[in-house]
Amino acid sequence: MRSAETVGSPGEPRYGTPPGLGAGVLSLLIANAGFIYFYFRFDLSLYQVLIVFWLECFWIGFYSAAKLCFASALGDPYANRQVSFSKGANVLLSLGTLAMVSSAFLTIFMLSGLFIATIVGELSGIRLERLFLDNLSMMFGVAGILFAGHGISFLVHFLFMGEYRSARLGTLLALPFKRCVALISAIAIAVTVMTLFPPLSSSNTFVLLLFMFKIAADYRLHLRERRGFIA
Repeated sequence: MRSAETVGSPGEPRYGTPPGLGAGVLSLLIANAGFIYFYFRFDLSLYQVLIVFWLECFWIGFYSAAKLCFASALGDPYANRQVSFSKGANVLLSLGTLAMVSSAFLTIFMLSGLFIATIVGELSGIRLERLFLDNLSMMFGVAGILFAGHGISFLVHFLFMGEYRSARLGTLLALPFKRCVALISAIAIAVTVMTLFPPLSSSNTFVLLLFMFKIAADYRLHLRERRGFIA
């Protein structure tokens, strides 16, 4: 197994560590570190942390849609041997595809939000929508640092480093669902612990472990996404 690069015979594709990988990883780590800072700075509850995780799913969906649109205008996500499309046709096809796929993504997004609100309401008696609305500016401020982290990765890797050239429709459509796995898993873990071990879920130690799990999963999915584009 070659860890750095695999080189085939002349004319075959080369696979290796994507160039400039550090910029995206750095933005990911800084964004999550900022989230941890705000957790202590504003004394966030675990419920509010879960809301921010939930909002990050929406940011991922937003940037995934942007990637498909930019790939359609600048690259060729529909490239195949049978038929080719003009840039205008690419964009129109992508907009139609987004209209269909986004409905499925938004359904999952809203159902997960309803799940969080229902479970938290049952466990604590807290109306999660009030907890969110009463701290609206603060919650979006905290979630905003994650929005910026995904934005930096989008600008550096997808646009400036040209990932849009090799991006294909199937890969782009799968992005939001794959990247949200870490967040949905973290939410599920938190809800399970809140249900079975309430004292543990209220400790800073548990929340920090939850952050570490999310960061590790984010890092792994980030690498898989970069390697998927370079291949």
